[in-house]
Amino acid sequence: MCGQILIGTSDGTASDTRSFVITAGAKSLEIDSADVTMAGGDHGSMYTFTYLEANLVHCDARGMITTGDAAPVAAASTTSGTS
Repeated sequence: MCGQILIGTSDGTASDTRSFVITAGAKSLEIDSADVTMAGGDHGSMYTFTYLEANLVHCDARGMITTGDAAPVAAASTTSGTS
């Protein structure tokens, strides 16, 4: 997977949106609407996956968290796949 994660806050308390590049070779996103470091998951989150070629998918992740200042990190996308 390749692409970018953009995270915003649903309750409007944070002043801006934060972004993080998806980890090279990632196979999944870690979705948790209550965790400011993950890939969102609250109401309004949108994830678009576009097949580019064999073993390569582009992800446009626009996640929302419930509250707090978004601070996505590398662990928001993982190479281990879904669990």
